[in-house]
Amino acid sequence: MPDYCVDEVADHTLMLLLAAARRLPTVATAWRTAGRWVVTDLLPEIHRVRGRRLGVIGLGRIGRAVAVRARALGLDVVGSDPLVPDDLAREAGVQLVDLDELVATSDIVTLHCPLTPGTHHLIDDRRLAASARGLILINASRGGLVDLDALDAAIASGHVAAAALDVLEGEPDPALDHPLFERPEVLVTPHVAWYSIEARRDLALLAADEALRFLRGERPRNVVNPDARGAPSPGTLSGH
Repeated sequence: MPDYCVDEVADHTLMLLLAAARRLPTVATAWRTAGRWVVTDLLPEIHRVRGRRLGVIGLGRIGRAVAVRARALGLDVVGSDPLVPDDLAREAGVQLVDLDELVATSDIVTLHCPLTPGTHHLIDDRRLAASARGLILINASRGGLVDLDALDAAIASGHVAAAALDVLEGEPDPALDHPLFERPEVLVTPHVAWYSIEARRDLALLAADEALRFLRGERPRNVVNPDARGAPSPGTLSGH
């Protein structure tokens, strides 16, 4: 069901982006830690969101929805996706660029691509070293896209300013004791970007509709293998 939680993930991504850019984990606890209300002298560098460049890696339904939302915040949006044509990117207000150019020139990078052998650790030590200093990294796609050891080292060195992650490598049983998660620059949510009451309802209804289409001998809406042929006639599976 590729289209049941597009709004939820896009909204959650924008929440992570703003929380990381505004350094929410630090700001929200600074007054308690300091025992005083005026704490601006204790805060890390925080920059205005408007006018910064957002790089969207993966311009499917969710990536494009994120781009539209980000433009409303005044972000300059570029994207990288070898499967998306220029006209579809333009509709979302996105300028297509090469992946390495995107990483090197973006202030904020957000991931919305599938995890494949070719995208495993897409964000690694080499790409992080080539990124702009002060990068903010967002991942609400698949945990294996990011090398957490490389990200930890980049944050420790100060090259990466902050990260916000909704997914971790090794799900559904990721290593929760990674030292990265102790850093105040890192915000983690437990793979909940997809979640809403409406999304759960849509998932159930759309999945049931696909099953009914198949049993009626109709072509399903979302065929994983586009070359598949010979859908069963009604009643074929009645004995199963």
